[in-house]
Amino acid sequence: MFSHALRSLMRSLSSVFSPIAAGIFAAGSIGVFLAFVLFLGRIDKGSNPNYFIIALVSLICWAWAFGFTVRCGVLRRHLPVLALPAAFIAMEMINFPFCTKLQFYCQIYHYVFYGLILLGIDFGIAHCLPKNRLGTLLNLAELLLIGFLYWILSLIVANVFLNGSGIDNDAMIAISQTDATEGSYYFFHENHGLALLLIGAGIGLVICGIVYCLWRLRPPVLKGKRRFAIIGILLPVLPLLLLGIVSNQFAYFMPPTWKTLMVNRDYRMQKKRYAEKRIAYMKYVEQELDKEQKDTGSDGLFLVVIGESASRRYMQCYGYHLPTTPFQQSLLEQPGMFLFRDAYACHVQTVKVLSLMLTNRNQYDGQKLGLTNLVSVIDLLAHYGYRTAWLSNQNMYTQDSWTTPLVETADVRVSLKDYGKRKSKTFYDLDLLKEADKLKPAKREVVFVHLWGNHLPYQNTYPADFQAPAEFTAYDKSMLYNDFVLKELFDFFSKRNLKMMMYIPDHADGVSVGKGHDPRPQGYVHEMIEVPFWIYLAPDYAAAHPELVAKLKTAEQRIITNDLIFNLLLGIMKIDNRFTESRYSPLSDDYLLNRDNALTLWRRRHVFNDTGEIGKEGE
Repeated sequence: MFSHALRSLMRSLSSVFSPIAAGIFAAGSIGVFLAFVLFLGRIDKGSNPNYFIIALVSLICWAWAFGFTVRCGVLRRHLPVLALPAAFIAMEMINFPFCTKLQFYCQIYHYVFYGLILLGIDFGIAHCLPKNRLGTLLNLAELLLIGFLYWILSLIVANVFLNGSGIDNDAMIAISQTDATEGSYYFFHENHGLALLLIGAGIGLVICGIVYCLWRLRPPVLKGKRRFAIIGILLPVLPLLLLGIVSNQFAYFMPPTWKTLMVNRDYRMQKKRYAEKRIAYMKYVEQELDKEQKDTGSDGLFLVVIGESASRRYMQCYGYHLPTTPFQQSLLEQPGMFLFRDAYACHVQTVKVLSLMLTNRNQYDGQKLGLTNLVSVIDLLAHYGYRTAWLSNQNMYTQDSWTTPLVETADVRVSLKDYGKRKSKTFYDLDLLKEADKLKPAKREVVFVHLWGNHLPYQNTYPADFQAPAEFTAYDKSMLYNDFVLKELFDFFSKRNLKMMMYIPDHADGVSVGKGHDPRPQGYVHEMIEVPFWIYLAPDYAAAHPELVAKLKTAEQRIITNDLIFNLLLGIMKIDNRFTESRYSPLSDDYLLNRDNALTLWRRRHVFNDTGEIGKEGE
């Protein structure tokens, strides 16, 4: 009985299938496919025969579906869906031009697999449902979905041609860390936002017109054996699904754009995993530190000011021709002032810098970078009896912020940006002084101040009535205001037993070339990692530790990337522990960093002699 039913089904399918059309389509598709494989083979010598075969099978399945639409005489109605896989693969090649053969094979599999499902739905709604109100509405909804998919891929392609770069992991992380003001400024001033909106509107109108015309076609309701065409179209879906499961297509080999869209999800999951493991891990840390003396370290107040987007090229104390940093210039005359002229950022995205700056993880320890297997400086300081405060004028409590789990155990936590959102109020960096004034004095305390600093848009970093010379640009003016904030912080904490003040920004901006901070190859410039860095020791602290003064005089001549601040800070505070190897501290005689091995962008590039990317980020 089963064999009879199967033969009957095959006869029905053969009556609505065009082998000639399918063969021609398959030959053309495979020809184009092989041409691309040869093209990619110029730079990618890998073979991946299994995935090559999967891609071929996928193209044959797509040609199989094409044969049914031709024989049923409904090719014109389904051309948009039939062209969709090719359109998305072309988009992938444009958005990610450095495509490997393996990625290309997997893109073909995924877009054909989901294309078959969509074509089956499209065919069923267009030809198998009655032409009542429900059928008409479903037909319109499905056409609008197809139109939306074309609109999305068109915008992605337009973005590449307008800005010279695609939407990738770095872009998604930057988006997840921004707020409405910053995002709006970047979109319209740095990303050709207005042009993109106009193009999007134009493409949307064209797509709506095409959708209307297809909807007005009133495709025929297929009857008799022709209804079996939908079975024929969907027939390859199950074998392709099994093939994808066996070859790990859904676990590891999704198209790059799909992976990019999941960056924020993975980002949040990593933060969640860190939070879940944190309690257990800190028990381990406590057990390790219990073997050491808790009274190590120096008494007093230590101030760490973390800047934002500050480029030393525009600072008077680093030789800039305009008086943008009068306070810091005056500090150079103090014997306890140490100015590092070879300081560089370990990344150009704030969240990635802080995840190293505030922990014992760095680019040189051979460990995978991220929020795993690390110790926060806040937790370490708490163990040694320091009261800690985190005063920030940046977003800290957003769902995507990596900073939150690293500083959440600080005794005092303040985020003016988050508070300002709730109160619809704008705060400037100087407003952090009001929060500092609320801190109760302690025998041992470390205050971290995270500034908005020189962040884009530069004119929003200072109050409207802040005065500066007429020849100052918006960035110069933001630098002058930043210097004023540093002076006020210095004066305030000097009255509260200040022992050390450190100023280190997360990264710089590409101000001279009109860019912000972009780690992607097409957007990155060296200026984005050229940060200022200085340390000031109070006279009494310097007098009590002459050997530290001598070491800092040597250290300020050395190269440093800001992922090693963790080690340097603890060294200045005289905290000896097993989480800071001496070779990672500029105070040590066996300090490892030099011009040949200094890294940035989480190991993706050399700081000096940069010839391009040398590896994958964080690995």
